[in-house]
This record gives sequence, C-alpha cells and structure tokens, in this order.
Amino acid sequence: MSPVADTTASIELCHLYAPERLVSFEGWGTGVPKFKQDQLTQLHDSLAELEKDVTHKFSLSRSSISRLALFDEVLAREHQRAGLNQDRWELFIGVSRASLKQGAQAEIYDESTFVARGKKLQNLILAAAEKLKISMGPTGKLSIPTNIGDIAVQVFGFAGVKDTSHPSCAVLDLAWTEWRTQNFSRTFTALPKGFNKQQTQVAALAALLNMPNRETVTTLLLNPEGQITREWNFGSVELRRG
Repeated sequence: MSPVADTTASIELCHLYAPERLVSFEGWGTGVPKFKQDQLTQLHDSLAELEKDVTHKFSLSRSSISRLALFDEVLAREHQRAGLNQDRWELFIGVSRASLKQGAQAEIYDESTFVARGKKLQNLILAAAEKLKISMGPTGKLSIPTNIGDIAVQVFGFAGVKDTSHPSCAVLDLAWTEWRTQNFSRTFTALPKGFNKQQTQVAALAALLNMPNRETVTTLLLNPEGQITREWNFGSVELRRG
C-alpha cells in the first residue's frame, strides 16, 4: 500500500488512565506526587515505538499525525465534588496531567470535558433504540443486535459516580471517538487486548447511531510487549435488522 497524502491521523495510545490507574507515584506523602522518572522514560520509549509501527503498517508517512491521550479524571473529579481533600485532589490531577504530557508527549484531553457531549449522545441513543424497538434494561443497559451478535452496552452510570444518569464509560468513549472523527481523517486507538470488549461496545453504539465516518476508526489490540496482534475497523460492526 502506498502512503496516503494530505491526511490527518490521530493515535490514542493505550488509554492512559490517570490519576489512580496509570503507574505508581513517589512523593505522595509529601503532598507532591509525581510519576517515577524511569516509568516516564519507559512510557515514552514504548509509545514512540508503537507510533512508528502504526505509521509503517498503515502507510501514514505522508500524513500529519497527532498523538493523543485521554486523561480519565472523572472519578477524581467526583471525589473532589464530594469535598474529600479538594485541594489535594486538584494537585494530584494537575501533577498527573503534567506527568502524562511529559511521559507520553501527547496532546492531553480530560475525559470530563466530554460529559456534555456524552449526555447529548445518550438522548440520540435512546431515540435510535426506541425506533428499533430496543428496550433499556433496568440497570441502564441496551442489548444492540449486530452482525457479530447482541452487544450489551451500559448507557447510564459511571463506576464510582453517584449520579446514575451520568454517561457511561462506553458513551464517553463514543463522544471522544466522535470528536476525533470530526477533527481527523483517520482515527486509531491502540489498547491492550483486554479492551476488545469495551471497544466493541463503542462500535455497536456508533452503528446504532450510524455515526458518520465510523469506517475511519481502527482499533489496534496489543500484547503485553506492546506489539499489534489484531486490528479491526468500526465500520465492520453493523446493525442486524429484522
């Protein structure tokens, strides 16, 4: 395949969760938490190698590539709203974001900024489900019929957040993915293979909404060494009708 000219591509590398789920910290007892420097170096080196592999595999050498990181601080913000050491959580969030930026050398986006978009998507999801006579379960889940089977997707509720109407993880990921398709001509998400189910749920929601440009979204599944073992396209997941 020859390189595609004049395209823009976004690569989200490994769902860089933070603050409490990325890598261990030092200095927490002093009130100045920071990532351990050797972990930052390892993170940077592994992501750079993975980006190189993606560029080669998908012929992106003539494309403008943006490395993105989704900063998952939704639960931290919930702790902050609950009044639990608000200043310390703000410090923790700020240092985490800065460390992510240093280690990943990526454009950092806070997941909480996609909540409003996620709430709009919830309304669209409910309308699309009603049209197809798909009922919402009592726990806020939909069972979406697709060409690869019925996919159960949580639409309402985020683990650890009291508001039961809060957009789910899958809906926030859909909001993030939709934003990327609106700003880049190709979208890549590289994740450990354990995230395949979650990405399938997001693709099922995209199919339910017939999301424009979803065929430009590619999921890359990685082994523990960070090597790509499988790839699939959001456009391959379609609604099963009748």
